[in-house]
Amino acid sequence: MLTSSEAFDAEGITDALGGLLKAGRQFLAEAGVSPENQRFEFAFLGRYEYQSFEIEVPFTPTDGSVTPSQLPRLVEDFHRMHERIYSIRSDEDVVEFTGWKLRSIGKRDGQDVWLNHKVRPQVGTVTSAGIRSVYSHSLGRREDIPVYKLSSLGSGALVDGPCVIDADTFTAFLKKSHHAAIDDYGNVVVTVD
Repeated sequence: MLTSSEAFDAEGITDALGGLLKAGRQFLAEAGVSPENQRFEFAFLGRYEYQSFEIEVPFTPTDGSVTPSQLPRLVEDFHRMHERIYSIRSDEDVVEFTGWKLRSIGKRDGQDVWLNHKVRPQVGTVTSAGIRSVYSHSLGRREDIPVYKLSSLGSGALVDGPCVIDADTFTAFLKKSHHAAIDDYGNVVVTVD
């Protein structure tokens, strides 16, 4: 829906936004998001006349529609965003509105289920799964340090560096001044002396 500050088509924009809003609501409903957990953020793509690029500018329509009385606010929002990005604004230039966007945001019931899944508490002494030779830049040589498997560490486990903690999706290297504690959800919380 291309329009401009000179020939503003509020009705056409409102139709376009209505279509976006309908599609966004349908998408969230199909994803199992209840209406009270749905949120929508609108933006337009704008540019000064004859520019070959657009910038995205957030805005809030009134009840999903745009009226001619909102044009000055949209134009000012564009000028401000342009100035924020490029450090210049051109208040006398025509602003072209080249596109309209909607972000449909929803929170499904049960999304916080992970909060109910805590790792088991650490029982007994923490033991390493082995030793790994790691190059230490500060020492200028390799040193053998213990390796811990995250999956074998329970909540409350404490591990001091230097060491390595191996997980399925990452490997953490702790230096001598690093201390790790495993929280209730299996996160590695590192403090540094």
